[in-house]
Amino acid sequence: MALETGVFARFHDALGAALSGADSTLTPADRDAIAVAARICGETSTPVAVRSAAAGSSVTAPSGGLLISLDKLNAVEVR
Repeated sequence: MALETGVFARFHDALGAALSGADSTLTPADRDAIAVAARICGETSTPVAVRSAAAGSSVTAPSGGLLISLDKLNAVEVR
């Protein structure tokens, strides 16, 4: 199940082409985009999953949720 239309619109307005509607995947180019996505997911109670190159392509978006793919990033620091 893809993102609801209203939720997709919020992500698209905030992040533009970084979001693929076909599979509800966000491929951010920087940490700011990840922060925006996390904020929107929290505000809309949207489930989220995160995939890294190490995890491979087997991780998919949760039903009605968003998949954040870290493929374009060199490193991610979690604080």
